[in-house]
Amino acid sequence: MLASCTTTLSRADLAVEYYNLGTAYFEIGRYERSAEFLARAITLDDSLARAGYNLSRAYAMLGRYADSATQLELLLVGDPDNVLVISTLAYVEYRRGDLDRAAVLFDRAIDLNPAGVDLLVNRATIAELQNDSDRVLELLVRAVDLDPSRVGIRRRIADAFVAAGRPLDAIDALRRLRTEQPDDTDATLLLAGLLASERFFADAIDTYAAVAANEALDDTVRARAGFSQAHLLLVDAREADLGVESLLLAIELGYRDAESVRGLLAADIAGRERVVALLADAGLLPEMTSPRPDDELDDLPDDTGDEPPNAD
Repeated sequence: MLASCTTTLSRADLAVEYYNLGTAYFEIGRYERSAEFLARAITLDDSLARAGYNLSRAYAMLGRYADSATQLELLLVGDPDNVLVISTLAYVEYRRGDLDRAAVLFDRAIDLNPAGVDLLVNRATIAELQNDSDRVLELLVRAVDLDPSRVGIRRRIADAFVAAGRPLDAIDALRRLRTEQPDDTDATLLLAGLLASERFFADAIDTYAAVAANEALDDTVRARAGFSQAHLLLVDAREADLGVESLLLAIELGYRDAESVRGLLAADIAGRERVVALLADAGLLPEMTSPRPDDELDDLPDDTGDEPPNAD
C-alpha cells in the first residue's frame, strides 16, 4: 500500500514538474516544447486543469486551432461555466473562421460575466465582422458605460456610427472623444472629415486648422490638415485670402499630393489665379496634356463631296 501511494505521489509531482517546464517554455515563446511538456503533464495527471488550459494556448499559438478547441472542450466537460475557458474557445473558433460559433460562445461568456468589458469588446468585433452594426453599437456602449476610462472604445463607437450610416451620432461621439483625448489626432481628422461631409464647414475648417497649427505633430499630418482646410476655404467658404494662406502653409510643410491638387483645380475655387501661381511656384501645377483626337470626336465627318468652306 505504501509503495502504491508513493508511486501515485511521484506521478503527480512529475506532472507538476512537466507543467512548470511547459509553462516556462510558453513564456519564452517556445510553443512546440511547451506543448510537448504540457501534454506529458496531462498524461501523468489528467486532472491538472492548468496544464490542459495552457496546452490549449500553446496549440493556438502554433496555429493548431482544432487541437486547441478539442482541449478546451474537454475542460468544459468538467467545468461548463468557466468564463476564461469559454472566452478562449470563442477566440479559437474565431481564428478557425467560425464566426457564428464564436458569437455564441462570447454571448455565453457575457451571460456569465455581464461586467466583462473585454468580453463585450471582443463580441463587438465578431458583430462587426458579421456586418451587424446595431449589435456593435449596443455592445460598445455597454462596455464604455462599464468603464468610461476606455477612451479607445469611444473611437470604435464613432466608427460604428459611421458604418451604420449615422454620421451625426459619430460626430457627437468624436467631439466627446476629442474632449477626453485631445491628442488623438486620427480621431480629430476623422471628426473634421465628417463635419465637412455634413456641411458644417466652419467647424470643419477650425478643426483642420487646430491640427495644422499643432507643431508637436508630424509635418506630414499637419500638411494634410492644412490642405484640407485650404480646400474647404477655397471651394466651400469662398475665402480666397485665408484659403491661399492655408495652402501656402501646407506646401511649406511638404504637401505634395498631386491627385488632391488636381482635384482642387477641377473645382470652382476662389482666387484661382493666385492659387495657380502658388502651385506653379511650388512645382505642383499638374501638367495639362492636350486631348487626343479620339477624345474629342468619335469619327471624322463623312466625305460629302463638298469643298471645304472658303476661309475668306
